[in-house]
Amino acid sequence: MNRDFLRFVLVGGTGFTVDVGLTIAIAHLRTSYIYARIPAVGVAMLVTWFLNRRFTFGVESKKSLPEVIRYATVSLLSALLNFLL
Repeated sequence: MNRDFLRFVLVGGTGFTVDVGLTIAIAHLRTSYIYARIPAVGVAMLVTWFLNRRFTFGVESKKSLPEVIRYATVSLLSALLNFLL
């Protein structure tokens, strides 16, 4: 298996774990799971962006705002599709 693909899968699994863990933790504060997902998805997106950037693709250059906006846009559209389904 390709090493980059394996790293990508591990980062995705980490993001999923962060998402689920935060959703459960926030929901235990007597918040709806739907409302708990909002910050959990946001934090998971940031975690996967950072880990993919450094660990999967080895990017060490300065972070740029357009890069973050593109990543967040694609991630938010994916999350919206997930919620709708």
